[in-house]
Amino acid sequence: MLHGSINHVSITVSDLRGSMAFFEPFLRFLGYAVGEVMHDSRSGHDLTVNLNHANGTAFNIWQAEPELAEHRFAVYEPGLHHVAFNVERHEQVNELHELVASLGGTILDGPAEFPFEIGGYYAFYFLGPDGIKFEIVHMPVAEARAKAVRGRRAVEWSVWRQDDHGTRMEVSRGLTETEARALVDELEKHGHKQMYWAAIVKPRQ
Repeated sequence: MLHGSINHVSITVSDLRGSMAFFEPFLRFLGYAVGEVMHDSRSGHDLTVNLNHANGTAFNIWQAEPELAEHRFAVYEPGLHHVAFNVERHEQVNELHELVASLGGTILDGPAEFPFEIGGYYAFYFLGPDGIKFEIVHMPVAEARAKAVRGRRAVEWSVWRQDDHGTRMEVSRGLTETEARALVDELEKHGHKQMYWAAIVKPRQ
């Protein structure tokens, strides 16, 4: 089910540590585990890696090059236009609107109902640190589809491996039956001597 989905989004800011005063409470509201500022030795830059364990996406924030830090973000120059985050309920749009305003974000539009997409959506748009544009959106039709998919995944499957010594180890879990059996097929293609199989874990509550 990951095919074609977003793995992570990374943005660059002029003052990473200062920007985290905004992004930390904002991302925590959205369910992200906010990481510490760390140094990436390969690129020579500082960053934070912020992971949403519920959906597997990450929103990472990098420190800009000193000579580029004064270049303010512009929506209609080549590159990023804006980043939109889903919320599960209508009232969460309003709650985030209040939080963003209290953190110093510049509200551009909304909260309001917008007639685009199937069934429309409720959203607001704002500028965060460095003028980067964001959107918070509740799309009822998309949320209903997501819940329907979760409902179809009522049974959780896992993939197991047994080595030559009879030792069993769980390779992966949280899969549908189709995903589990496909993973078994993929692992067996590599010609390893271990034995692989798919098994039901438990009904999800």
